[in-house]
Amino acid sequence: MVNIEEFKKTGFQLVKGLFDKSEVDIIRIEAQEIFKRQMRQIGINVNDIDSEETFNKKLFQLFNERPDLIVSSGKHIQHLISLHKLSLDNRITDLLKELGFGFPNICTRPVMFFNAKKMAKKQVYWKTDPHQDWRSMQGSLNSMVVWVALCDIDISLGALEVI
Repeated sequence: MVNIEEFKKTGFQLVKGLFDKSEVDIIRIEAQEIFKRQMRQIGINVNDIDSEETFNKKLFQLFNERPDLIVSSGKHIQHLISLHKLSLDNRITDLLKELGFGFPNICTRPVMFFNAKKMAKKQVYWKTDPHQDWRSMQGSLNSMVVWVALCDIDISLGALEVI
């Protein structure tokens, strides 16, 4: 599943299909439900949400009307049990061991980002300059970031770029 030589050379490893789409969808759906609860509270109709596009329009409406609710929802979502379960999945720890991390542990809780140009008051909330994530976690110099996309990502959403 992994190419250790490539990992040693590049410092990263792209692993497609580690999780089934249905496993990842659970987290995305639960996160959407938290946003929908906030929408209902301020009178945004969620009964007509029938697609990602419709949900996103409502999410942008929530952001425009009550950006504070976007922030509080985002904080709440970081504590979803499904998100934590995914971060502790044996497939991740086994993969890390296969890459040479003999004793994997967690230095920070899982984080879910909601990056969208339409929901960013500053560019840094949508797109960041080149950086290394290990610094923000203060784990160790040999820490590993595991990034899982919860939806199809393209350049319009601020795709991850590895340099």
